[in-house]
Amino acid sequence: VADAADRLGFPVFEVPYPVPFIAITEAVFTRLAGEQVDVLQRSIEAQALLTRAVLDGLGAEGVASALAHAIGGWAVVLDLHGLPLAAAPGSARGRAPRLWDELRGSRPQDPGFSYSMVDRGDHVSVQPVGARGRVEAFLSIGKRDALGQFDRIVASHALSLLAIELDKSRAVAEAERRLKGDFLDSLVRGTLSAREAARGLGRFGLEGEGQVEVVALEGPVPIDDLAWAAEDILSRTDDGFLTAPRDDVLYVLLRPNGQGAVEELRRAVSERLGAAVLAGAGSPVAAAETGRSLREARYALQVCRVEGREVADFQTLGTYRLLLTLQEPDALRAFA
Repeated sequence: VADAADRLGFPVFEVPYPVPFIAITEAVFTRLAGEQVDVLQRSIEAQALLTRAVLDGLGAEGVASALAHAIGGWAVVLDLHGLPLAAAPGSARGRAPRLWDELRGSRPQDPGFSYSMVDRGDHVSVQPVGARGRVEAFLSIGKRDALGQFDRIVASHALSLLAIELDKSRAVAEAERRLKGDFLDSLVRGTLSAREAARGLGRFGLEGEGQVEVVALEGPVPIDDLAWAAEDILSRTDDGFLTAPRDDVLYVLLRPNGQGAVEELRRAVSERLGAAVLAGAGSPVAAAETGRSLREARYALQVCRVEGREVADFQTLGTYRLLLTLQEPDALRAFA
């Protein structure tokens, strides 16, 4: 038996007859318990590092970095559109398209799912991030070795911290959106002085005294999704902007950027959402005349609905432009 075991590299041990089997069982369980204690101890230390990243204000990037370091692998946080919110190390960001392609077609409807896959030789686990049953992102972790108990314990703690971070970010974004909407309303009503208007526009990256224009966007998606897509696209440019959702229409205040800029924005938002978005643009105006540009953008959007257009610029509407600027019923009757 010993010779055969040596040839096969198979471990064999002899239990002397006087040794009770319970002694072997106790030895094995003592070893297993010791390993469990070791895993728990390492998990507590890793959780402390993750929590410290949040307390230090490092956000989702800090959590992803601490998580990747703890498991000896990588971590990627994807939003609901497949874009990476955080990735560690930085090279892991390149995995986002492949992870999203796999996740988009394979994830179950259950918000509490856990999905396993293999990406370029790495063992990967994907879980939803969210609170109160609302999925807001997805956490992917991976490493060359199979994911063990320690990896899953630490990832579970990271999920909770990411849910808190995203919930906090959403609350801040909603407060900012209300402030933006209130400021735009004040601009439209003309209740701000030129100095107040300039100072307010400066807070949103619209410094100086140049002209502004309002673009009205509408699509077959929730207004929050429309606002998120537009804000994400505009935030990647060098220009400032201000957004304010009103009912089912998203109004965007920005600097005029020449012919075709509104169509480029509309197309980018449509591609991001995977849905047809309509856009109506008002005329470039001074900040004090924002209300006129907003009304013109709303009129242009109405033309899109009536004529089946994807985009309309008030300045190029011809007869529509004349009719829409005639506000008095008598003037409209005279024109008719």
